[in-house]
Amino acid sequence: MGCASMRPPRKVFAFAALAIVSLAVLAVVPASQVRGAVGDSGPAADIVYRSTTASNGSSAPNLRTGTSSWTSEVEQPDAGSPIRAVRIAQSPLTDGARVFVTQGDDGWLDAYVCAPTCSVTNDIGEVWGSAPGTLQRRFDVAYEQRSGQALLVYGVLSMNGTEDLAYRTYTGGSWSAEQFLDDADHASNVQYSVIMLASRRASDQIGLLAAEATNNDANAWIWDGNAFGSYAEITADAQSPNRERAAIAWESGSGHLVAMAVDAGTPEEIVWKEYTTGWSGAANHACGAAGTILRWLALKPNPSSSANDMVLAAGDDASELGTCYWNGSSWDSRVSQDTSLDSTSTRSFDFAWEASGNEGLLVYGTGAGEITYRTFAAPGTWGTATNVPMGNDLHAWVQLRTNPAPAAGTPKIVGAVLEDGANTLGTVAWNDTGLGVLGADIISSDTGTATYESFDLAFRVAGTPGTGSDPWNPFGFTFTIFGFTLDFMMLLILAIGVGVVVALAVAAKRRRRRSKSSGVSLQPPDPNLPPPGQYQDPPAPEDLVPETQEWGR
Repeated sequence: MGCASMRPPRKVFAFAALAIVSLAVLAVVPASQVRGAVGDSGPAADIVYRSTTASNGSSAPNLRTGTSSWTSEVEQPDAGSPIRAVRIAQSPLTDGARVFVTQGDDGWLDAYVCAPTCSVTNDIGEVWGSAPGTLQRRFDVAYEQRSGQALLVYGVLSMNGTEDLAYRTYTGGSWSAEQFLDDADHASNVQYSVIMLASRRASDQIGLLAAEATNNDANAWIWDGNAFGSYAEITADAQSPNRERAAIAWESGSGHLVAMAVDAGTPEEIVWKEYTTGWSGAANHACGAAGTILRWLALKPNPSSSANDMVLAAGDDASELGTCYWNGSSWDSRVSQDTSLDSTSTRSFDFAWEASGNEGLLVYGTGAGEITYRTFAAPGTWGTATNVPMGNDLHAWVQLRTNPAPAAGTPKIVGAVLEDGANTLGTVAWNDTGLGVLGADIISSDTGTATYESFDLAFRVAGTPGTGSDPWNPFGFTFTIFGFTLDFMMLLILAIGVGVVVALAVAAKRRRRRSKSSGVSLQPPDPNLPPPGQYQDPPAPEDLVPETQEWGR
């Protein structure tokens, strides 16, 4: 057999070239997932807060935007009652569009929609007739991360046994009518005192965890973009549902949902369930110091799209702070972080991941005039406690938020800290080199009180991974091959490329067949022969015909 017969077909070379080019493209495309909706310097954060310094005092929310520096204070329309709690949610589709909701002393909720200037719908829902003695946030608001529809859920004040929770959606420029969710386990009306929502990445699903003080139940539902379903009772024996004795979060990679509450029988433990294709059985884990009662839970999932781990920071009534690490299937043992928190009646700590998901930051108040932090590297490496001067008093509230797409020179994590005593509200920023205090009163010189978490901080997320209907992946699925993760558009490009190569190969094969049937050779000319029309061999003798021979004779 000759050497020529051993050469691979041209199609093999074409497919090999296509594979090399495709792998090169796939290596580049994931690096450009964040596109320019949030600006060249990365996304900004918005903080909405109570302050006594503006014209309407503590009854009107105020708004600033920034990260390392902040815009001037913009006072919003009056809510009609001193603000006790506020929650802000950022649109996944439009930069600068957001919704925030306030809860007043009078028990009424007021909803502000900003696009980017804000308008208010006063008294959109009522959560109590007389204010409770313990801190309770009886509402939450979140966005569906693909459609951009907002969802508001609250523990409605109602005597109707089928109207235990109320909800409204915001889309197309208006709020829907009030709709109700029934706690089917109880025929009579129950009053929900803890409400928490968690949006699933790249989805219209939103997890709801609600705890009610009538029977001390903690329950969970899943919103699918149109209705609530997948109900589960997390526990029928929750420890005094108030403060933040509950938490809920989605794993970023698997999309599994974890919901928990504090167990009244063993109040240093959480009782939790996980939703995969259905809810798991209840299980317990100790995340408080032995013999204490947990009061505050902050559950933060790793934001990396392939990660399933989480960190739970937990504060108890003995001023102790601990953390527990969720590895995607189970909890690691509790790590004690501090034994003298600034407060047990407020959450004087918080945790946040960096956007890469490799590292995180724990910040807490443990002494007057300073704020303390520890770094974290998954799965279990904690840095030493480092103190940074901040203000003059103890610190009642700490919030940390992950920058979803940090640009060079911008903070990876931004936080807000409310100081007890002076009631000043300031900010901190983390950039891998240390925790910078931007000012203990840079947001407000007097919020009026430190009893309530009357502020909320959130980064703008439009255009960042996991939000909106991504034009590179309109159907929201991925496929992994040879270690490369392909989304819908990548698969489509690869399929088109393969189709083009196959079509060219088929066309070439048809041309060769046609040339054989017509007797015309498509082989290249012999380089040893002279060009046509120059020299020709003389005819063979037998081909010669005498000139005198007549045709037909």
